Amino acid sequence: MSGSVKLSDVKEWALCMRDQGIAYRMISNDKCFLKVAFYTVIQDDRVCKDPFDFQLDTVLEDTTEPKVLLTPAQEESLRAFVESDSVYEKYYDEIVIPLGIGLRISELCGLSDVDLDLRLG
Repeated sequence: MSGSVKLSDVKEWALCMRDQGIAYRMISNDKCFLKVAFYTVIQDDRVCKDPFDFQLDTVLEDTTEPKVLLTPAQEESLRAFVESDSVYEKYYDEIVIPLGIGLRISELCGLSDVDLDLRLG
């Protein structure tokens, strides 16, 4: 394996991934994973250099769309809708808490009573 994967190979891999329609963020995530894997191989003295040690944006244009937050008016509209809707009103807390503190829904679902201190003041 020593020396069989070169920087040029990895850059070509990234370009091929892009050409196959893979999103920049996914390529970046895969590159990070492979970089960690190569770190382990380097520690085992199987290779002396990590071919994934480069900035991806020097090879590919970052086409990631920035995330757009809700405006205060949109947030208030969502709250009002959920509060008044007979189907969704029972999920009001599950919507308001992440909005208020910036949690992803998966992070909220992963919380337990040990993680939360809901005592007031």
